[in-house]
Amino acid sequence: MLERAARNEAATMDGDSRRHGWRRSLLVAVVAVAIYVPGLRNSYSLDGHLIAEERASFTNAPLSTLFDRRYFDLFIQDTYRPFVTLTTMLDHRLGGDPRVVGHVQTSLWHGATAALVEVFASTIVSPEAALAAGLIFAVHPVATEAIACIGYREDVLVAFFALATLLLALSPRPRRRWWALVTCLLGFLSKENAIVIPALLLLARLTIARDRPLGRRAQAVEAGAFAVVTVIYLWIRFRVMASPFPFSDPVGGTFAASIVASPRVLAHDLRMFVVPWPLLVLYDHLFPLGVTWLSQLPWVALDLGVVASAVWLARARPVIGFGMLWYLVALAPTLHLASMRVLAADRFVHVSLIGGALAFGGVYDAVAQQPRWLRGPLVARGLAGVAIAAFLVLTELRIPVWHDDLTLWTDTLRHNPDAYIGHAALAQNFETTGRLAEAQQELEVALTTCPRENEFGRTRFCARYAGSLGFIKLSRGDRRGARLDFDEATTFARDYVPAVVGYGYLALVDRDFEAAHARAEQAARLAPVAPTLQQMVARFRADLERTEAKTRTEAVRP
Repeated sequence: MLERAARNEAATMDGDSRRHGWRRSLLVAVVAVAIYVPGLRNSYSLDGHLIAEERASFTNAPLSTLFDRRYFDLFIQDTYRPFVTLTTMLDHRLGGDPRVVGHVQTSLWHGATAALVEVFASTIVSPEAALAAGLIFAVHPVATEAIACIGYREDVLVAFFALATLLLALSPRPRRRWWALVTCLLGFLSKENAIVIPALLLLARLTIARDRPLGRRAQAVEAGAFAVVTVIYLWIRFRVMASPFPFSDPVGGTFAASIVASPRVLAHDLRMFVVPWPLLVLYDHLFPLGVTWLSQLPWVALDLGVVASAVWLARARPVIGFGMLWYLVALAPTLHLASMRVLAADRFVHVSLIGGALAFGGVYDAVAQQPRWLRGPLVARGLAGVAIAAFLVLTELRIPVWHDDLTLWTDTLRHNPDAYIGHAALAQNFETTGRLAEAQQELEVALTTCPRENEFGRTRFCARYAGSLGFIKLSRGDRRGARLDFDEATTFARDYVPAVVGYGYLALVDRDFEAAHARAEQAARLAPVAPTLQQMVARFRADLERTEAKTRTEAVRP
């Protein structure tokens, strides 16, 4: 009788614990979604413009295009990330403004991830610490780039699937562990940095899950299953759906020139969890490329000290150590150990924020467990409250910065005057308002500071700025300067379509219709599927026909 009563009481307490746990998770999710409500009306920015350009494909393309070679051209993708593309297709097919729907969907994914942080943390720390960890992740300012920009949703998805995979794999129910393979694969199909998910699981097995060891056979099955999923993904990614664009194109021009910046980048990414300000959308020219390793020794020493501390804490304080190691491991794909086109970005830290939040939960418990006379619980709550409030304020200050390109880049240029994309954005704004002299000045700065070290920088940015500069000079009557700029654009990117069209307009101004037609044909042959280039060629053809007709009319007029 007494045993039955004890079991009933334990079951009741367990049920109450689960119910209160869901309430905490729901609170964290609501906070994570609510703080981004002010950004629902934000315009497209950065990679979000690619989505706007291909609205027709996202709205009308059959789902089968996610699995054939048309994928890259239809959706302007240079890597194979079909799951995030599928979610963007949903933005355009659920009704309403796809921009607003896109912001809502990204916020919901973030809310779900924050809730999973609380759920995962509740398995390794106290309920209060788990709530603090979930809220830290929910309101952290570094997350704004991945959430406020629809074009960077992939980082939010990877964070969600990483946590979902670990929760399922570490579940005591064997059937749930098999679903971990599905969530892991969905992470892979969202972005390449999800490749760290199996490593994060192994890390958990060696630290926080040491008291829940698997048998040798179960360990072998788990490792083999994740290895198979990883190999299948790599086969799809690099064979079946290999990118049509070259990726052996390091940001510094060579691997050696790029990797030397990694110690400074890692130190920056570590600082961003504790002091997340200022936040930028472009860190170029702020980290050293091609310098000597000797000059980077202080940063190497700092990074090694953090790694050593994380390894030591993994034994002394497993939760804190696990969180710190998660933070470091999740950053590994972004540290130029493999070829990357971007030097550093806030979104690269998004998955790492989970580890930082878990480590924070571990610190919360460590402080709260101090002797009563030190008022440990009160101090822990105070520290958590201050951190959450500070992060919340910084996040609310950051979200409006993403309202539009002009606001975003004006803010960036205040902290990084060499942000070439910012100067190009200002130039576009000046050109739109008819202030061509100022637009020319901004483009000249953008062209001076654009990344010339690798092919991606030369073709994506330098060629574009040189071509745009040529068109502005042409509209201002400086034909010689325009030709020089078009020449420079073709040195950055051979057969650059806008430059070819620019040559055509120069011929048109000189009434050399034969040369203009030749340029039109050349541009039409070179123009890819991208609608913006097709529209540019079509406009040039229309202007050519109109000018020819006007010239013929003038010739026969008495």
